[in-house]
Amino acid sequence: MNNNIVPELIEQIANEYEQILMRYNNHLPIDLDMFKIEKTAYFKLSKYQTFLTKTRYFFRVQFVYYFCVYGLPLLYITICIIINIYKEKQYCLF
Repeated sequence: MNNNIVPELIEQIANEYEQILMRYNNHLPIDLDMFKIEKTAYFKLSKYQTFLTKTRYFFRVQFVYYFCVYGLPLLYITICIIINIYKEKQYCLF
């Protein structure tokens, strides 16, 4: 493959993807970055850029799920334990 064609092909794929994203408003800008990570043959990203993108994706997309599934029950249990400890100390005669 000619080296001059590769950058043009990359630019063409990126432009087509951006046009698709513009048509559908349910995509976040992070989606383009995740696309770049998945297509490493076309986009040269450093390990640092990949790590940052995956971290941003986790906190923008997946964090809410994990917080609701694990964080809220743990918070509820912690509050119940604190309330029970407070009630026990309130009735002590010390």
